[in-house]
Amino acid sequence: MNSAGGGGKSEYRNQKIEWKNDKLQEERRKAVQHEEKVKDRKAKKQGGDMAQVDGAADAQRAPASGDHTDIHPSRRAQMMRT
Repeated sequence: MNSAGGGGKSEYRNQKIEWKNDKLQEERRKAVQHEEKVKDRKAKKQGGDMAQVDGAADAQRAPASGDHTDIHPSRRAQMMRT
């Protein structure tokens, strides 16, 4: 099955998709490296243990059990009705 308009499996299109995927993987790798550098700098600046820094951040982000603040209000209303 071809894509709309034809040409969906052409050599150029497949190569273009591979290039984009390679670029995206490289950007993701660089972003992870950057985040690690930022965490290291933050840990050195605070002089604390990274486990404490990460644990505190996770505790702030985690919603309480039964707390549906991460659900859209209209969806939450539907859930409460049933």
